[in-house]
Amino acid sequence: MRLLKRVIVVVLLGVILFMVRDDIRYVYQLILKYGDKPSALALSSYKAVIQQKPVAGVKSNLSGLTYSAEDRMLFAVINNPPELVWLTTEGQLVGRMPLQGIHDPESIAWSGGNQFQIGSEKDGAVYKTQVDIQRGTMQIISMVKLEGYDKAKNKGLEGTAWDAKNERLYAAKRKKTHYDQRSRDEQKWYHQSVAFCHHCECERCLRT
Repeated sequence: MRLLKRVIVVVLLGVILFMVRDDIRYVYQLILKYGDKPSALALSSYKAVIQQKPVAGVKSNLSGLTYSAEDRMLFAVINNPPELVWLTTEGQLVGRMPLQGIHDPESIAWSGGNQFQIGSEKDGAVYKTQVDIQRGTMQIISMVKLEGYDKAKNKGLEGTAWDAKNERLYAAKRKKTHYDQRSRDEQKWYHQSVAFCHHCECERCLRT
């Protein structure tokens, strides 16, 4: 009986290690890269000054949030009906506009000037858009489909973030794979490298 219990424990440990192998490898890579360097983000020094504040005028489905240094405002998307809203940094609603041609928007990232990267979970795609809040207009510049994201139902594209220094877009999926891409110009996108997220189960490249 004791031998059987030991075997079961060993098997369970093996399964757990197999499930978190990507996380272990990622941490190992970080250790090799940064060594004993202090963290770039001392999260303990940050304090939330606004917590769970309801946005007046938005009943539900508020999703995604980004800050535009151009407008000095926060921008967010509403997935149903598809809308773009902008707010003060204190959370006061300033304006809104419909997102024509973008279905089920779940994420948004400001990428400089009046351009925003808007992620659609239903389409499994990221739309590069140009927004004019003064005129209340939005123009789609380009769109890229993310492989494996289009049939994810409610476990698809959930977040986007823009790295201005490296011109790289990060797209986050609920579970499984995490992609990143780089934009060379206004119209062309290409695969740059494989990124990792906490729930990665594999590594996959996105080629467009």
